[in-house]
Amino acid sequence: MNWMRDTLHKDNINAMSKIGILAYGSLIEDPGVEIEPLIQSRISKVKTPFSIEFERSSSSRGGAPTLVPVSKSGSPVDATILVLDQNVTPDKAADLLWRRETDNINSGKHYIRPENPTVNQVVIEEISNFTGINKVLYTIIGANIERPTPQKLAELAIRSTQAEYGKTGKDGISYLISVKRQGIRTPLMKAYENAILNEAGARSLEEALAICLDENSDKSGRLKNVIQEFLAVVNSIVGVFFDAKAGFNLNVKQITDFQKKSLKMLNPNELDQTTFEDLDSAWIIYGKGDPNINTAQSFHHTTQREFKIRNSEFDGNSKFVGNMCLIAIYQFWDDKYRNQIANIFEVKKSQVKSDIFGDLRLIRHSIIHHNGVAKGDVNKCKLLNWFKPNEEILIDQEKLLQIVSHINRLKLEIERA
Repeated sequence: MNWMRDTLHKDNINAMSKIGILAYGSLIEDPGVEIEPLIQSRISKVKTPFSIEFERSSSSRGGAPTLVPVSKSGSPVDATILVLDQNVTPDKAADLLWRRETDNINSGKHYIRPENPTVNQVVIEEISNFTGINKVLYTIIGANIERPTPQKLAELAIRSTQAEYGKTGKDGISYLISVKRQGIRTPLMKAYENAILNEAGARSLEEALAICLDENSDKSGRLKNVIQEFLAVVNSIVGVFFDAKAGFNLNVKQITDFQKKSLKMLNPNELDQTTFEDLDSAWIIYGKGDPNINTAQSFHHTTQREFKIRNSEFDGNSKFVGNMCLIAIYQFWDDKYRNQIANIFEVKKSQVKSDIFGDLRLIRHSIIHHNGVAKGDVNKCKLLNWFKPNEEILIDQEKLLQIVSHINRLKLEIERA
């Protein structure tokens, strides 16, 4: 036990001798060619000890909004500490970080702290003994967007895609995609994203970027065509649902009218003895040929009572068709259209994500593999929180229309490797 304590103590001393860089923006995914090989490990989901918001228009990104520390707005966010090789000194780490942030990589220049920094000067600050790291460095640069609104941020981001910044991935939309992928969230971020989508007429940031870039206009058109074709398929499936429901109601009316006419045709003596219940026990046979001849083929048979029950509004046929519509929608998406979207963005199918189809996958699995009874993983549904484990799954008209509503507002996420 003493040996374990000594070992842990030595490990803590070793960890405390290290230098880290607090990354809360593009630095997480793109630390630069000087810093990247010196990263020994990463500590993710570390809350920044200060608030962050999209309050700087960056000249190195075509004027796009970027995240900076702020004092009167924003919120702490989930950052990542890049733990550097133990041979890296604080001064070297400051040089590397400053050169990366000022586009001076591989220049050999050194960081000199400004005495009276302006709003456009990068300042390197440090935190001591933070999350077990002796010194953690981070950058500060002034906010220069006065009273930022989602619409103003969206305009800056879209404008930044029009020059060479969009072609090199240095635009505001690419920056926002990266920040979102890292799990960073600020108070303005969701409304900012929605403003971009509305302005571009897009369903996802990736689609918005494709629309904004001239060189990707063909990609945007292809994506729109795929989505429109898929929405037409969904519309057809919903049409089948409503046609089937109307047919089920008509079936019940027709068999009931037939039974009424049958009772009227009976002679008085028979009428005294025959009831609807008696007729309910009579057979309905679907087949080929005269049922009174032995050579006739019978493909399906049921009693008139069972026929009426299964065609009633909330019973067997309606349940089956609703559940099959969900399955059909998901299968068309997963087997065809998801692949097509993946090909457009040149990614694997598994990298094309959407919350609504994640939910449909879980519900579909319970329908097919658990006899229509919800499995425990339905608790993972993000949008369709309808069922608890062990409840019967029934996709009625209201639920199907909710599914369609989510698909019509389809939000796609393209994961980048």
